[in-house]
Amino acid sequence: MNQIFIYPDWILFVALTFLMAMDFMTGFMKAKFLKVNRSSEAFRKTVKKIIQYCSAIIVVIFILNLMRFDQSNQFFKDYSNWLQNGVIILMIYIELTSILENAIAIDKTSTFSKVFIIPFHRLLTLQLKSNPMYSFSQEEQRIVEVNKLKRQKEIL
Repeated sequence: MNQIFIYPDWILFVALTFLMAMDFMTGFMKAKFLKVNRSSEAFRKTVKKIIQYCSAIIVVIFILNLMRFDQSNQFFKDYSNWLQNGVIILMIYIELTSILENAIAIDKTSTFSKVFIIPFHRLLTLQLKSNPMYSFSQEEQRIVEVNKLKRQKEIL
């Protein structure tokens, strides 16, 4: 059966599961430290995220296994593992970024946050000092956010 079907790397899947649990715990701790009421809405978001991640992984596995039966398509045979593992790596990136954001929200004044967490988060999200995307002043950022909210209200 292993010759017929292709599966994602189980180590990546275990890492994703671990990071999802860590994200849930850090989000719970963030709500506790910021004295925000923990509601069922946060739990629903977590369940929705798990369903979305599992659905995406299953769809990619299904599509890649279907393409594997096409004898003329050598590209997908060669790169199918890269594609399905790439989807899980993207999810791992999202979870790791979320964990760091929760940690920053919990305490951004500690030495550990200033030396490790905040720089690592900036590196992961490409918020480098010379990056023009993040060189807006606070006033310019506020204007951009206000414009986003206006556009969202117009759409609704």
